[in-house]
Amino acid sequence: MRPLDFAHEADTAYLPEHLDRINSPLDQIAALPQLTWKVLSGPSGIAVLEIMMGSRSDRDLASRWSPCRPQIEAESRERVAELMRSAGVRVDAESREPAGLVVAAIRELSIEAMFSEDLMKHLPP
Repeated sequence: MRPLDFAHEADTAYLPEHLDRINSPLDQIAALPQLTWKVLSGPSGIAVLEIMMGSRSDRDLASRWSPCRPQIEAESRERVAELMRSAGVRVDAESREPAGLVVAAIRELSIEAMFSEDLMKHLPP
């Protein structure tokens, strides 16, 4: 199994496992930012971020990462859309934008946390 596959599978398994413990679909949506933070700031999440960043300047890495990225992003968007539908929220391009913003912000926080010990004091464990 490739390291990227291992990291992606670990991240993919974490969310449903923890979301299933929350009864209300609306509470599941509300918990998504914190759960996503735990995934993206953990070892496998950081590994994926490192691959993403490295692929910007390494052609060999980019050639292996590029085919995987759209599938990973599509799976992530579909998981969020499924949560939204189960909570009775309409799913369209407009309603997906906040979820994408949350993921982008958490990705940035994960990167920033590598450089700022102070930041980690203010974020959930």
